[in-house]
Amino acid sequence: MAARLSAEHRRYIGGETLVAVVINALLSLAFALLTSHGVAVVPLWGVHGMALDFAPQVFMVTFATTLAITLVARARVRSGKAAPLGRERGGLLAWGSRNAFLRAVIFGLTATLILAPISAGALYELGRDSLLSQQFIIMKVVYGALLAAVIAPSIARAALTLS
Repeated sequence: MAARLSAEHRRYIGGETLVAVVINALLSLAFALLTSHGVAVVPLWGVHGMALDFAPQVFMVTFATTLAITLVARARVRSGKAAPLGRERGGLLAWGSRNAFLRAVIFGLTATLILAPISAGALYELGRDSLLSQQFIIMKVVYGALLAAVIAPSIARAALTLS
């Protein structure tokens, strides 16, 4: 079990998470509007289906969040605006690559392989074989925000160990 974080670290991670949630919700909104433009109903399956659409969203949210948070954390630690964490306090993700781009790719692919099928399966189990375009847009915004809320704290914590 990782050691308890200081109040300063908790504030930093919370702030980075909030920024990631807002940015990813807005980006998810933009892409959902683009992909659903002129479509009344979005199916779960198929080339233009939600199941397939989860993969790029999960990858891009995780990739961009990892890259941005890692680069920002490194700059803040180097400038003294954020205190670094030792690897033993950085959590599971602290043991990833020190190369920010490679980290982002690895985390993005891992999250996609795990979360995209689970997300499609959840819609299937809920009996949602399609959504109205407006429902699809709302779902994508909420999904992007929740995804960022889930992944950003671990990424931020790990990023503080890599500076």
